[in-house]
Amino acid sequence: MKAGDKHKTILVVDDDNDYCELTRLRLEGAGFEVLCACDGREALALLEKRYRPDLIIMDIDMPEKNGLTTLIELNVKGERLNPGEWQRPHVIVATGLEDGKIQAIMMNHRADDYLKKPYTAHELIKKVTRFIGDVSRDQ
Repeated sequence: MKAGDKHKTILVVDDDNDYCELTRLRLEGAGFEVLCACDGREALALLEKRYRPDLIIMDIDMPEKNGLTTLIELNVKGERLNPGEWQRPHVIVATGLEDGKIQAIMMNHRADDYLKKPYTAHELIKKVTRFIGDVSRDQ
């Protein structure tokens, strides 16, 4: 990236440390800046501290605050976190759960896309660049 350019940032929310680390490595390898949170509670805390990722990749089945609860709170609290300036980041739900009803519920709560675990690096990068672009094109 050129000096002064904003890095494209992604927040990965997953209680599975291995998936979080693998996803982080794949995204960083593609040039994105990545931060990981272990559950929805930690993700919302980061957003309350004005961390503003371009995209969130979030698991559904997590302790503390699951993905659906986190998505609902993100939609409801968003404007209160930064009145007048809030632009909700794109959200890709990533899960190993097979139920099509779960996917429909997440999409009804404004998830932008759905990524089935296990996913390949190609599938991950393709979904991410669909929403926030390719870092290599910005350089």
